[in-house]
Amino acid sequence: MSAIQYCGLILIMLNARLPLHDQIITGVIRRLHSQSGYESNGDFSTVTMLHCAWNMKSAPELVLLFIYVLGFYVALPAAIIAGWFRWAKRQGPATTFSILSSLALGLATCSALLALGTRIYAHAIGGFPFYDPRLMRIYRWGLLLSLGGIVLGLIGCWRRSPLRWLAPACAAGIFIFWWFTALSE
Repeated sequence: MSAIQYCGLILIMLNARLPLHDQIITGVIRRLHSQSGYESNGDFSTVTMLHCAWNMKSAPELVLLFIYVLGFYVALPAAIIAGWFRWAKRQGPATTFSILSSLALGLATCSALLALGTRIYAHAIGGFPFYDPRLMRIYRWGLLLSLGGIVLGLIGCWRRSPLRWLAPACAAGIFIFWWFTALSE
């Protein structure tokens, strides 16, 4: 099995666990089903690979989707966790700018935890209907929390601190996540 086929199989399995990104991932999955020979039982809990015929047109889509999943579901949480480790290991007195950077990372973390909680809740209720008012409120809060993190992080960038660049970067990454998620609605 090639690397692209393996990534496609992972993305099919991710779709079964991540109901909010149905519109983003479903198009690629439909292409996989029609062109690559993947077969499932309908809810993607069982996936069988029939044959290994890949269309080169679907490879760039899979690469972009793989980068998207890797960036938002692996790199961003790892950066937030690394930021909290940096914060815990800091030395010296806290300045106003370092406190603002810490608050920015805190808002980015709250926004990321809201995304995680939304995933768990959506899985528990079987997904949200389109333009559900609860989901729209969640999108608004996620965007506002991350936007607040960006603003505080940019203000905190003026002086050297352990979270100087990491806090606004994490907040911006979470903002982009919420933006893409809201656009996929």
